[in-house]
Amino acid sequence: MIKNKKSQIAMEFLMTYGWIILIVIGVIAVLANYGFLNPSRYLPERVEFTEQLKCEEYFLDTNADGENLAALILRNNFGRPITIHELYIKTDTNKNCSIKPVEDIDVGKTAIIACTKNLDLNKNVKNDINFIIVFSRNVTGAPTHNVSGLIFAEAVEGEYCNQLNAIGGKIHCEDNVKNCRETDIDCSIPAGCGDCGP
Repeated sequence: MIKNKKSQIAMEFLMTYGWIILIVIGVIAVLANYGFLNPSRYLPERVEFTEQLKCEEYFLDTNADGENLAALILRNNFGRPITIHELYIKTDTNKNCSIKPVEDIDVGKTAIIACTKNLDLNKNVKNDINFIIVFSRNVTGAPTHNVSGLIFAEAVEGEYCNQLNAIGGKIHCEDNVKNCRETDIDCSIPAGCGDCGP
């Protein structure tokens, strides 16, 4: 009799509180799935580059027409024009982004470089990406130098191509940038893209 009463009490407890427990587990699962339980989500986004080669704007795009993309708009604050030769994603093996050189960036002018090669971006969490930029001053026989920088930010799907259309292609005319039908990504730039400004 006592055993049956204990079983009945346990069953009543589960029937009464079991639904609440299932709902709480479901809510936790949804929050975890969308990244709300990830501590990095609550840390502020930040960009760290040198003042001489300053990052004016950046894009982390999880779907730039099917590819992950990181793009940097850099301002030349060196005392003379420079050429950017290489862009690496800094890892154990320093993955090369295989950009084309951006030549003759005048003092105070901006240039954009974009990387899609070997780039892993995650949605709903902050991505911590370290870059190495190889550049040289535009002087005969000038050696190359490295500049390191990082972006700690959340990636946004479609951000780069949408912004590219909004800007109208005025600062996106270098060969290494995905625009103007110069590369395999078509960001739906209207006809007349050959009129891009410098």
